[in-house]
Amino acid sequence: MSLTFYLIHTVKGETFFITGAKDNMSFAFDMRKNSYGKWEIIEPTPQWVKEIENELIDIVNRNY
Repeated sequence: MSLTFYLIHTVKGETFFITGAKDNMSFAFDMRKNSYGKWEIIEPTPQWVKEIENELIDIVNRNY
């Protein structure tokens, strides 16, 4: 699986638009900081994306 992270500046703040492919299926989802300053996945997403949320947060925090 490969992922591409796009940082987007919106009126609601910074958002990461994440795209990729898994099992020959393309997907996209957003991550945004919550009111506590922690990045989180914006629903809806497939269950497997939710299961790797902590790893995705780590990637964003290391590279942001």
